[in-house]
Amino acid sequence: MKKIMPFARRFAGDRNGATALEYGLIASLVVIILLIGLTAVGNNTVTMWETVDTAITT
Repeated sequence: MKKIMPFARRFAGDRNGATALEYGLIASLVVIILLIGLTAVGNNTVTMWETVDTAITT
C-alpha cells in the first residue's frame, strides 16, 4: 500500500493525461460533425442522381 500512494499522488497531479483527454474529446466531436455532414451530402447526392435517372428514363 505504501508503494501505491506516491504513484497515486503523482498520477493525480499530472496534467498531461487531462490535456490528451481534452484533445481526444475535441477530435471525436469533429469526427461526429463530419460524419453527420457527409451523410447529409451523400443523401442529397443520391436524391439528385435518382432525379436525373428518372428524367432520362421517362
